[in-house]
Amino acid sequence: MPGVHAKVTNSQRPRGPVSTQAPVSRSQKRPRNAESPERGGRSAQKKAHPHSDMRARYVSPEHGQDDNIEVIDDREEEGDGSSTAAEECAHPMKPKLESLLGLLASANPKRKPADNTPLSVYHKAGRRLQHELGPNVATMWLLRFGPGLAELAAGLEDDCNEVISTVSQWSGRKQKVTLESYELLFKKVPGLRNFLDAYDEEIESLEALTGYLDACAKAARGDEVGTLRDKLGDLVPALRVNELHGRSNKCLRGFVSIVTGRMLCPQSKLGVFDADPLKFCEKVRHGEQEIRATNLPAFLYDQKLAVQGKLEPGLMRSEFLLKCHKCVYTGPASAMGEAGRKAAGKPSRAKQMKLASVTARSIAHVATMVRFILNDQAEWSRTDGNFDGQEFFEVIVQIFSKERWAADTLAWWDKQVYGVAANKSRGTADADDAEADINALMAELDGDEFRAEDETLSVFLWLCSRPKATCFWRLNWNDCDA
Repeated sequence: MPGVHAKVTNSQRPRGPVSTQAPVSRSQKRPRNAESPERGGRSAQKKAHPHSDMRARYVSPEHGQDDNIEVIDDREEEGDGSSTAAEECAHPMKPKLESLLGLLASANPKRKPADNTPLSVYHKAGRRLQHELGPNVATMWLLRFGPGLAELAAGLEDDCNEVISTVSQWSGRKQKVTLESYELLFKKVPGLRNFLDAYDEEIESLEALTGYLDACAKAARGDEVGTLRDKLGDLVPALRVNELHGRSNKCLRGFVSIVTGRMLCPQSKLGVFDADPLKFCEKVRHGEQEIRATNLPAFLYDQKLAVQGKLEPGLMRSEFLLKCHKCVYTGPASAMGEAGRKAAGKPSRAKQMKLASVTARSIAHVATMVRFILNDQAEWSRTDGNFDGQEFFEVIVQIFSKERWAADTLAWWDKQVYGVAANKSRGTADADDAEADINALMAELDGDEFRAEDETLSVFLWLCSRPKATCFWRLNWNDCDA
């Protein structure tokens, strides 16, 4: 290339093409589909292979760089005692991680891999992610915005940081729930920290991993939605009576039917709905009545406990929602059976996942899927008009942030689903009852001993008070001292 060539030392060597602009941190990177003057945009320039040699890259004018600057490979100069950029930037596990990424890129997420293989670990993790992150799993999105949320939570605000600037505009609810999801991602995906360390400045290289995880989660969601759909007629007999339970009749649900329309109606608007159901449904269909994620639907409530004008009584005590949760976690047979009773057949999801209690996120996950099976959309979609499914998930998780209410509500759920009190197994409860009896008995025995000692002391004092016995007692007392 023409012009002056400037050598870049190891401490100055970038991990990608040389730029005359300030270095960009991982949390500042542009969204995947954004047009970037540095990269020329996805449509203008073919993306470099993620596993290309990082030790020597040369800048061409098509990158918008000064053609007088060139990176010189240190390998051309021997004996200078300095390490190469590859040695400086290499991660000890990168070769293995590259091999795993290649395996994930070619794997079919709908097929279960052989047990005890690296692929099976990520297949299992992917299928379970939605139970923590919600049905609309987007792991790459979390990896892009999670670091910015962490920095914002730590008080490291930076108006020049694109990601921090973006997340700072989010609602407090979205920031909190998304940050929790980002942190959960590291607990649920094995080796994720190693991947990020190895590909710190090239997060796009992890698309094979995030794509596989998302695809596995999507497949699991399809299985769970299918279970709920097939049992809908049993869960809501009125739908079977009106022939709205079949797979082919989904287009007749939502606010097309007053049966499902009432279940989807915001609890705060239920009085208006009941006054004229057909008119209310028509307004929703024509966009005159908005339904948003923050409008808590009636299917979340036990209507026997609900109080007009109040939103707390009966919330999250819905028998219908409870049965849907059982269908997903403890099996369809348990939805109609006794709480905590084991159904015949293969182990339930709760058994496979070693769950013994209900969580706010598991309730939010099921509620989001239930909302979909009740609407009239043929295919899964995050949005339904003005309704956003991911926001709905976040709203329910936020509700459970009220600790006292959450403790009472989750205790009720644990009792209904697993047949035990919150955070306490049945065996522990029985043991506590037995200990209570023993403790009461020991307390009574202690009382008897205290009473006996008091009686002995009383007799001793009475004897000492007798004139004829005084010398006897004093004599023996002195003998004891001697």
